[in-house]
Parts: sequence; structure tokens; C-alpha cells
Amino acid sequence: MPDIKHTLRWLIEDFKDTLEQEKKEILSSDYPDDLLHEYADSAVPVYNWDLAQLLANNQELAFPDEPTLVADSGDDFNIFKIIMFSVYERLLEAGHEWFNEQKAEVG
Repeated sequence: MPDIKHTLRWLIEDFKDTLEQEKKEILSSDYPDDLLHEYADSAVPVYNWDLAQLLANNQELAFPDEPTLVADSGDDFNIFKIIMFSVYERLLEAGHEWFNEQKAEVG
């Protein structure tokens, strides 16, 4: 059984918990999308071991949704950066879904 903290599902839920904690700031911001990007960026694991564990438990992370990011990444691109891009994309998607739900509730 995989370590729960090294699954994409856990990472997304933890990210949404962070958004809930910062809900007031995000919803009152003039630039909520910028905040979502900031929070998503800070939620992406940076250690190779953590990234490798995430990949072991979520093989779909080897294939980013935006292949152009791979092409634009320069010479030092590697599998760990692919995983980081993939995690970031999925967190940002979850963040936008969360934000849209919040706007609908207020709205």
C-alpha cells in the first residue's frame, strides 16, 4: 500500500485544505488567479525522493498535460521536472475548481 502522503489524491486534498484556510484572502483578492498559482507552486514537492515516490504511486505524472512546457524548459530538463510540472498542473486545476465552487456559493 502506498504511503498516503505520496499520492496525488492526498496532495490535492492537502492543497484544498490550504485554500480553505486562506479562503478569505483568496476571495477578497483583486487577483485571485495569481494567488492560486502561488499556492499551487508552493505545494509542489521539491525533493527528488518525494517526486519519485509520487511517480511510483501515480504513473500518470510522467505525462504532463502541457507538452509545450517540456519543450520550453531548456537543457537541464529531467524526469523530476516533468513530475513537478504534472503535479503543478493538477494542483492548479483543482485550485480553479475549488475557486469556481466558492464563487458559486457566494454568488
